[in-house]
Amino acid sequence: MKINKKINQKEIAGITLIALVITIIVLLILAGISISMLSGDNGILQRAAEAKEKTEDSQREEEMQLEELAELVKNNGQETGWSVRKHVNAPKVSSGMIPVKYSNGKWVICSQDDSEWYSYDDKQWANVMLCDGKYDTTTAVGTEVAVDDLGSMFVWIPRFAYKITSNYHSNTTGGIDVKFLKGTSSETDDNVTIVEYNETTTNNYTQFPDGYVVHPAFTNDVSKGGWSTQLTGIWVAKFEAGYPMADTEDDATSKTSDNMYYPVFKGKRYSYNNYKIPMLYSMCESMTSSGNPYSITSSSNSHMIKNSEWGAVAYLTRSSYGKESEIYINNVSFENDRKNINNSSVYGLTGYSADAVSRDTNNVSGKDIGDSITGASYTSYVWYDTTNGIYASTTGNITGIYDMSGGCWEYPGGVIPSGHRNINTYGGTIFSTLTASTNKITLYPVGNSTSSKTDISRSYSSFGSMYGDSIWETSSQVGANFSWNGDISDEDTATHEPFFVRGGTWTYGDQVGSFAFADNPGTAYYTYSTRAVLAVQ
Repeated sequence: MKINKKINQKEIAGITLIALVITIIVLLILAGISISMLSGDNGILQRAAEAKEKTEDSQREEEMQLEELAELVKNNGQETGWSVRKHVNAPKVSSGMIPVKYSNGKWVICSQDDSEWYSYDDKQWANVMLCDGKYDTTTAVGTEVAVDDLGSMFVWIPRFAYKITSNYHSNTTGGIDVKFLKGTSSETDDNVTIVEYNETTTNNYTQFPDGYVVHPAFTNDVSKGGWSTQLTGIWVAKFEAGYPMADTEDDATSKTSDNMYYPVFKGKRYSYNNYKIPMLYSMCESMTSSGNPYSITSSSNSHMIKNSEWGAVAYLTRSSYGKESEIYINNVSFENDRKNINNSSVYGLTGYSADAVSRDTNNVSGKDIGDSITGASYTSYVWYDTTNGIYASTTGNITGIYDMSGGCWEYPGGVIPSGHRNINTYGGTIFSTLTASTNKITLYPVGNSTSSKTDISRSYSSFGSMYGDSIWETSSQVGANFSWNGDISDEDTATHEPFFVRGGTWTYGDQVGSFAFADNPGTAYYTYSTRAVLAVQ
């Protein structure tokens, strides 16, 4: 009996051990299945996270829809142009404009509601091309566009208010803060204080006002460089004006009323030069004429860039929405091998960048126009080189504006109307018949200039009331290297120059930039060009 009892205990013990092992194995299998169900690619945890994300996205979408509805209610059901999602005025597109975005190394036609078209918070500015390239407005969204097939390009500068945070009216580079404005109002997302810019608020133009100032380029104050109405933004040409290429673009039949070639605003083109200021003015204004190659209409209000509009680009560039630092010079010059186009000597190219922020002229001769051009000492890079060429962009990436530093000096629509004979001799009837009500040209205070001695040097002391144009606010006096970034501020001593030029030319090296300015008689010369702006209403 004792022996049998022991045997039964062993049997019982053996059965218990096997059951335990089996139980453990089953539990491990179940645990493995459970862990897989919890943590796999399609596991419970992953699906829960996705569900949470979708719920949060839906909540954000609902919140934005409520904000958009609130904006409509506040504005009596009228669309203002303000994008609640992007915190900026949406680009205002007119006929002939084709929205394009830069995606995965290519330019792609996109829709106006494409979330990737622009993001100013990320320094990605909105671009459009016109119909003087391979495609038109009927081309399907999603079409990839080769660089050579792009039309003339323009970049959206949204309405904003700004504040110079340091070194107002100084030759030491300062800071600029920008707040985007809703529609055509003076309202910001965070309700900052908007103030007037006048003699009182600036302590007689010795300091920036205590608050933000609506940039005059977007206002209806034509005396300060505004338009005839309030604007939600402007389209600025991505490049200075260039000549069309004979083998790929229509340069035989497309002429303006002054029998000039319609310009192209594309990179890697010979710079448009050797025309007097009234002819360049007419060229920009004639872009909407009947039969133009761009397919834009009079609603685009094409015109020569004004000093105020140049300043708007310069200030946005310096802000957190732009490059925030000095843009590189376009220093390419064919001075040793000039090109003859339309009986004009052409030396410069559009859309190139030096290999450093300040470089001397890159003189080249006998060279093909390639993606990189090497002269005697330096190499310059084309604008779509996203490693080197983008340093000349106002954003530091391919979506910005080029040729604001170097290339050719650019004539803006600005004049000191002192009555000097050069206004008639070189400015023609366009400038000699100006009135204070014009919205395409800004009239500057005459100051101490006289009919026989007209120049910026004599009028500069009276420029304090002219703001937003990156002249008085961003320089300390007239002379070499007295503007921000060490840019030139009219160092010559000529006394018969009532017009302005901006940006500098390839010959000025480290003195060029978006804050550079000088005076000029309005003559035709191989270092003078311009660019256009579209004020869509």
